[in-house]
Amino acid sequence: MTEPEHVNSTNYAYGLIGAYAIVYLGIAISYAAYEHKTYRVISMIRGSLVTLIFNKTLRMSTTAISDTAAITLMSTDIERIGSGLREMHELYSNFTEVALALWLLARLLNVAIIASTAVVVVCLAAGVPLAVACGKAQGIWLEAVEERVAVTSKVLGVMKNIKITGLTETISSSLRELRSAEIDASFLFRLYETLGITLGYASSSLAPVFGFGVYTILAQANDTATLTNGLAFSALTLFSLLDQPMGSIVNGSEDLMAVVNCFQRIQKHLMEAERVDHRLKHDARGSQSAQSSSSAPLIETDPLAWEQYIEPCAIIRNVSVAWSIDTEPVLKDLNIDIQESKITMIVGPVGSGKSTFLKMLMGEIPEFSGSISTSFIHAAYCSQLPWITFGTIQENIVGGSPWDRPWYDQVTKSCALQADFLQLPAGDQTKVGVRGSRLSGGQQIRVALARALYSKEPVLVLDDALTGLDRETEKIILENLFAEHSFIKHSRQTVIMATNSGLSHHLLYADNVIALDEYGRIIQHGSYRDLNSSGGYIRMLSDGVSTVNTSRAPGVVLDDETLRELNLDDQHTDLSRRTGDWTVYHFYFQNIGWPLLSVFLACCVLFILGLSFPRQFQQTYLNIRFHSLLIVYTEIWLQWWTRANEQHPNKHVNYWLGVYAALGFFSLLTTFIGTWILIMIIQPRTARRFHEILLRTTVGFSQDLELIDDELPSALELTINAALSCVVEGFLVFVGSSYVTAAVIPVCALVIYYVAKFYVQTSRQMRLLDIEAKAPLFSQFLEVLGGLSSIRAYGWTEDYHRRNQYALDASQRPSYLLYCIQRWIGLVLDLIVACIAVIVIAVAISMKGSPSMNLLGIALFNIVNFSGTLQTLVTYWIGLETSIGAVSRIRSYAQQATTENLDSETEAVHEDWPQRGEVDIAGLSASYDASSGPVLVGIDLRIYPGEKVALCGRTGSGKSSLVSAILRILELDSGTILIDGIDISKVSRAHVRSRINTIPQQPFFLHGTVRLNANPEENATDETIITSLQAVNLWSYIQLKGGLDVDMSDDLLSHGQQQLFCLARALCKSSNIIIMDEATSSVDSETDALMQTVIRTHFKNQTVIAIVHKLHTILDFDKVALMENGKIVEFDTPKALLSKEGSAFRTLLEGSHYSSKT
Repeated sequence: MTEPEHVNSTNYAYGLIGAYAIVYLGIAISYAAYEHKTYRVISMIRGSLVTLIFNKTLRMSTTAISDTAAITLMSTDIERIGSGLREMHELYSNFTEVALALWLLARLLNVAIIASTAVVVVCLAAGVPLAVACGKAQGIWLEAVEERVAVTSKVLGVMKNIKITGLTETISSSLRELRSAEIDASFLFRLYETLGITLGYASSSLAPVFGFGVYTILAQANDTATLTNGLAFSALTLFSLLDQPMGSIVNGSEDLMAVVNCFQRIQKHLMEAERVDHRLKHDARGSQSAQSSSSAPLIETDPLAWEQYIEPCAIIRNVSVAWSIDTEPVLKDLNIDIQESKITMIVGPVGSGKSTFLKMLMGEIPEFSGSISTSFIHAAYCSQLPWITFGTIQENIVGGSPWDRPWYDQVTKSCALQADFLQLPAGDQTKVGVRGSRLSGGQQIRVALARALYSKEPVLVLDDALTGLDRETEKIILENLFAEHSFIKHSRQTVIMATNSGLSHHLLYADNVIALDEYGRIIQHGSYRDLNSSGGYIRMLSDGVSTVNTSRAPGVVLDDETLRELNLDDQHTDLSRRTGDWTVYHFYFQNIGWPLLSVFLACCVLFILGLSFPRQFQQTYLNIRFHSLLIVYTEIWLQWWTRANEQHPNKHVNYWLGVYAALGFFSLLTTFIGTWILIMIIQPRTARRFHEILLRTTVGFSQDLELIDDELPSALELTINAALSCVVEGFLVFVGSSYVTAAVIPVCALVIYYVAKFYVQTSRQMRLLDIEAKAPLFSQFLEVLGGLSSIRAYGWTEDYHRRNQYALDASQRPSYLLYCIQRWIGLVLDLIVACIAVIVIAVAISMKGSPSMNLLGIALFNIVNFSGTLQTLVTYWIGLETSIGAVSRIRSYAQQATTENLDSETEAVHEDWPQRGEVDIAGLSASYDASSGPVLVGIDLRIYPGEKVALCGRTGSGKSSLVSAILRILELDSGTILIDGIDISKVSRAHVRSRINTIPQQPFFLHGTVRLNANPEENATDETIITSLQAVNLWSYIQLKGGLDVDMSDDLLSHGQQQLFCLARALCKSSNIIIMDEATSSVDSETDALMQTVIRTHFKNQTVIAIVHKLHTILDFDKVALMENGKIVEFDTPKALLSKEGSAFRTLLEGSHYSSKT
């Protein structure tokens, strides 16, 4: 363009315009195609890995599986793999770019290029061990994340029990410590990440310093050509070509090592032990499957003809089983046959191995000796804790079985569910919530039982499945299912049922009974009639056959709070996130701290301006445009240096080179400081603060913390840097192409604005859909982890595999479409930049020989970077918008979640309060809210110090509501509750709960050791803990397992032992008021008697308030409060109420067949 104009040069000029158009169109199309293929591969890899992990989980042994590890692999690890693989193909191409740039620099700087090459090699060499160390540090960090997630998951699952036991502050402190430990564990990873980012920019800052330095020193020593303006800025332009590939190599290597580490974690999961089914299969000749045609679920057969063909359902010979190779067998030397088409019940004391016996029949025990042969592979299974999946009641009952309306109606009627359907707002289409949270305990039991019946499996395995039903409902179900003319008898189904000895009336329905002793050996077996008449353990249980369990009671009664929740729409739309909300950024910046944020932004500005401004500026441009802009420090100094060389070659080299080197190091230092502030200070600060907000609101701990911890800080930095770079480069293009600015640039800017605006709105919506679509996938995974034994028992693994594929496909669609939208915006921006480039080169050719050619050269150079910077800005902006959504949700939690504590709760009490344990309730009325009716009405109750008071009454009478009022869970409409003369409404409710010793209905345990679970407040000695465990006959067992330091795993204690442990925990706590919320609901008669003895002896001087459903235990109490419709209708000693004619308490007791015992 600088040659005189003639025909050939004109043809070359037009050819150059065409070449620019072809090159830029080629860049736009080829890069879009490359990115599209890359993200297709990432999507396929994600789908393959999710399927691998899910299918492996379906095959894993129940002892090897870890809920939190699997979920972390499904979420964090796979997401990291996807993000790390995006730049995988860039790595090897970046080496080519670096080599090419160094070769071109060698032509300019000659031997001096060795110094610059050394800088590049050192940066690359340092990046390799840094990437390896970063991957290892990330693994350590993810392990800490898993531990915190495990504890948090357990805490959220038992939040109500934690609140009523007064452990909120204790658990919050524990979670804070775990969060701090997690942040501390991430220190090395964050440090390596900071060093990696700094190292990525080191070559762009230091390579010119060393290259120009060596060149100048050699020129001075050999008296050769000095460093001129043209040479310096030509070389600087080539040095700029090293920026992107060097940064990509260093940071991409770290990402690649992180990908390798994630793959190793997934591989470890895939290598875990799988379930080994030790059962042999035999044919039960003559047996008729209960899987009859759907239209005729009840099968009429000739009983006499049937008896001739009965074969054993299971043949067990010399079997001993254990849960691991290092533990003692739970069951020993079993030799027994289980008859087909009979009802077989298994009984035994707490911890005798009843549940293990059933798991053995289903092939779920890992360590096995002997032989077991069954006529079935699959069975309908009800676990001790009901397995409820997220969905509707109908979906839970039908499960993986085909739909059959008549059969469904009969099953729900037999399980006494149809009355519940009438009370629920949506009937059987009511969504049950997470783990059945919207259903009462009794409803969960009956839904799980209905699922088992609806499946029509010929074998029904029930693990204490009726425990927790109220007496009336239990009687209905027993008659419907097990009585002589029930449909189970007619359909000839085989029933194998474990039941605790406290429910010995179940044995009346049994054909055969198997009794286990405390060591897991069979001590009696045979028909119930024969065993009952021959004496022994079964006869002992039968002596109490009139004992009817009326424990957990919420049969068909739902509290108003649950009903209100069921009327709410499950989907809540965050409109502010769909349209954007700048106040969210203000909230985030506030939590960072404005002074710290200002320093960080200043570092970003200093670095971007110093790095991005004209590395190719000519002297004229600097003099005209930026002579006074001292912030463009490095290039300005280089310009002055080269101008001085023109007048006095190679003079004052130390001065010019020293300052230039200092400026280069200063540029790198600003990068390090800014990155350090962001990653080492801002990231842990916001991590702690937002975690604290979630702790205060006690709501969802989810992916939000992961976004805030990892993605948000980097997205913020990258967006700011991209925005500043875009402003700088756009300004240079704008100024350099001043002759066409008036017509072209504003139009292009307007097009870019509207395209970007459309893209941001669309991609934000798509990103939200992406997050929402992944939620069902994770929910399904959690369901499988919670009901793995049930899924395999029913034979639904293939069905759940198909469900997983459907959920995976649904989650992939918005994710893939989001990738396509990102590729679209990239293509559009590249095409726009191509148009600008063609226009600028056309103007440059038409202005050939003009003094403004330098400015057009600058514009052309910046167009190359402008396209990529625009794409980078938009991409990072969407990432920032997604990550800031986590902040938006946490802010909503903080604003909407109401704190329990009120301003009036300021009264201080003595540290030993309550010293006496007196409770005085006067005029108490309470309701869940103003729109619902009162659940407590006019309660007047005075409990003297040391009295033992039993609260009894039918389902929904208000017993639990009264206890909730005492524990400050339920707000009062009127009246007062005084404890030792102090109005508890004026005392912090957390303090009230902490000073009352509450034993909840459902056992709950924290993630940690036996010591921690026995004494969560850590204020008791080991001797006290051991004494408490000895009192409930658990210490010898726990001592064999490893003592106080053994981890409190889910399978350490049986369900009955867990309730004994909760009683031991109460013994470790010092308090003068004891509240028991049906604490003996799921234990056998012997354990119940032990618990009553412990209560009488160890709590003899304390005030005890207990909700009681096992009415035979009421006679041990000093007073009885009988409740009905939220009122106390009778309150006196048990003896006085029983002797009173017309007493409602006497009627209740007589209805439970206890009058004979009194």
